[in-house]
Amino acid sequence: MTEERETIAINEAEYKFIEIFRVALSERSHPERLKAIGMVRHDVTANRLAVLFSSQEYILGAGPQDYEFLKWAAETASVRHESMVDLMEVEQRFQGSNQRKLNIAEHIGRSVVHSIQQGEFRGVQVKGGILDLVREEAKKESVYGGRDKDTLREIWKTYRGVVHLGMAITYLEENPNQLWHVLELADFFRGMLGEKCPKGTKKPYVPPSEQLNFQFMSAIKGPRFRDRGLPFYNG
Repeated sequence: MTEERETIAINEAEYKFIEIFRVALSERSHPERLKAIGMVRHDVTANRLAVLFSSQEYILGAGPQDYEFLKWAAETASVRHESMVDLMEVEQRFQGSNQRKLNIAEHIGRSVVHSIQQGEFRGVQVKGGILDLVREEAKKESVYGGRDKDTLREIWKTYRGVVHLGMAITYLEENPNQLWHVLELADFFRGMLGEKCPKGTKKPYVPPSEQLNFQFMSAIKGPRFRDRGLPFYNG
């Protein structure tokens, strides 16, 4: 099976901005998403600087590594400023129509996972498949953009490689007592979508070559995340 497209490493500081990373994923193409992820990283740096400069004691007690960071931050200030302006435009597109489309794609992804866990392995675009189910739900709920199958097909094709992160964020918001780490859970969903196939086919629901692989990577040594049990969608 083809390997996933690439890994996006998320550290402790960036993890606090995971919702903004989801905003970056709402861009409509792979290059645009990677560019937006770079913008989010600049935003994280800007906030880190704000914290540093708000603590006089920290600045006075800063070590050589801290001063190197501050020196680098000063040298890249103009690039960071331009990036943050661009990020505002990404957020405007997100608030415009991209958020709605990403929400719909993530709902399709949840429906796929539910079908897998129920042992149905229902197809996505076939008659009576996942898109038909989502379309009927959208009609009942009057969800704009979710009532036309061609539109749903295009939305799924555009976002299917990145839906796992938003799925994990939403699942943990709805199930606050779960002990999963959001990136660990996103990887679990990514694996299901990229490894399981609709009944009667040999192609996975999402080609792994389209998937972004988000992983928590820390410089702090310690035990890896432990198994938290399997999340289950009840519909």
